[in-house]
Amino acid sequence: ETGLAGKIKVVGHDLVDETMEYVVNGVITATLGQDPFAQGHDTVIHLFNHLAAGWRPATPRLLTSMDVVTQDNYRQFWQPGKGIIESKATQERRAKPIRPASRPLRIAVVGREECDFWYPVRDGVQAAAQTLREYNASVDWLIPEPDKAPNIDIRGPYLAKLVEQGYDAI
Repeated sequence: ETGLAGKIKVVGHDLVDETMEYVVNGVITATLGQDPFAQGHDTVIHLFNHLAAGWRPATPRLLTSMDVVTQDNYRQFWQPGKGIIESKATQERRAKPIRPASRPLRIAVVGREECDFWYPVRDGVQAAAQTLREYNASVDWLIPEPDKAPNIDIRGPYLAKLVEQGYDAI
């Protein structure tokens, strides 16, 4: 709006429609894609692998891959009206289940949906849930707040109820 597009370099984060509009038009120089799908998907698969096979990560902190998305390469990562694009290479780096669970496992993911960033996280959880059905596990994506905005006064007791309900991982 100030006419400084291209004169000031702006780097943001996330591949949501609002940000990507500015990347496509050259207002934002680059945005960092944080692979929110993997944040949902891989977390669930890792929890499952720990429960089913005793798997532990090689490092105490697992990070998702980050992509630098610019006006020149955005078509590899994002499409208007569709959102984030899952390339073959991205799909190949996803966590995979090690083996089926010896008993039925239940995993709860207490998510968020108050902004567009969280939708691919949810999609990743749901994709992991679909995969894990064949491995003797069920996964639930849960939003305890009626208005979808995180509220610790609601989430605290909600988590306690999930424990009482016998979830194996939350």
